[in-house]
Amino acid sequence: MASKRRYTFYQNKKQETTEIGMAFVSDDTYQKVKFVTIAVTEMVYIFGFCWFAEEIAEESTAVGFFAYGHDWTDMPPSCRQTIRLVMTRSNRPLRLTTLAGTDVSLDAYMAVSVHD
Repeated sequence: MASKRRYTFYQNKKQETTEIGMAFVSDDTYQKVKFVTIAVTEMVYIFGFCWFAEEIAEESTAVGFFAYGHDWTDMPPSCRQTIRLVMTRSNRPLRLTTLAGTDVSLDAYMAVSVHD
């Protein structure tokens, strides 16, 4: 009876990372292309998140300008109070953060360095 090899998620990732890390040491062109493809895909994926977070921050501040631009002074007091709350909240942009608490933005994306 042949035994089947079972990997946990961590072992598969460790093996995959080792394979990718060995790409530039190897003379195999396939390994190099695989490494570059995965690296570029991950960079584009992270850039997409950072770009989306930047757009959310810009749009969240635009809400206050939009609310201020309307004729809110002629509205009933309850509406004026609500619009003032919206304008006050929009003074500070809405930010997406990582689990570590770091802001996700294009500035953070550009600040990532390959070298320590």
